[in-house]
Amino acid sequence: MPAEREEILLKFRKAGIFTKIIIAFLVVYAVVSLTTLRTKIAAAREEQQALREQIAQQEAENAELDYAVKNSGKQDVIEDVARDELNLVYPDEKVYYVN
Repeated sequence: MPAEREEILLKFRKAGIFTKIIIAFLVVYAVVSLTTLRTKIAAAREEQQALREQIAQQEAENAELDYAVKNSGKQDVIEDVARDELNLVYPDEKVYYVN
């Protein structure tokens, strides 16, 4: 083993300066590329998480709308819409707003 290692080191020492510069350039290029890729991956993961949250919100809204459509003929749903969205009340009913 040590003889093989010494042989590799000898070949490296015999390599010209041009070869060493090319190897150094390739190593620097690889490090920069990996760093850039890590940054892009982190940004993509953040975007993925934001999209997952958006999907969850949309699914919740869809469930609410589905419930409203399926139960639109029921009296209590009609009253809820009249109270919450149209601010309607019964004629003999008194509404108090508290801040």
